[in-house]
Amino acid sequence: GWVDVMYAGTDATEVYGQPQRDHAELWGLFFVLFMLIGSFFILNLCVGVIVDNFNKIKAQGQSLFLTQTQQKWIELQKQLYTKKIFLEFAHVKDLPISRRKMYFFCSSSRFETFIMVCILLNTAVTGMKIFPPPSEAYKATLAVLNYIFAFIFTVEAALKLY
Repeated sequence: GWVDVMYAGTDATEVYGQPQRDHAELWGLFFVLFMLIGSFFILNLCVGVIVDNFNKIKAQGQSLFLTQTQQKWIELQKQLYTKKIFLEFAHVKDLPISRRKMYFFCSSSRFETFIMVCILLNTAVTGMKIFPPPSEAYKATLAVLNYIFAFIFTVEAALKLY
């Protein structure tokens, strides 16, 4: 490695001359600085080239890791996720008024937000079950909350099926 070359440089006295241990110690400082500065320079140069090429590819609208077909698929998935209702009734106005109101109620953002909050809370309650339970009241509270969430989800299913 470079350390052997550094030792040979510090021990050198003259061309074709007998080496003397630590004859010119300043050469050691030169070798250390050369290795540090040189390695950082090469590292920065390589990283700069990689980042520059990545930015060029990104500016062209391409991806470094995805093919054109994969990019189109991702764009299609983004469009699907932004769409709220995938299959909408064709003749909502032909439904009886009670079913029409129920449809709009179940499709409203407030109802969906309420159900999503219930799902998150139910997940938290499910995660709070521990063994052994700290007390019977704790165990009973979790059971009651599970029954409440089961009732809410059953009502949701019934409303959406109506």
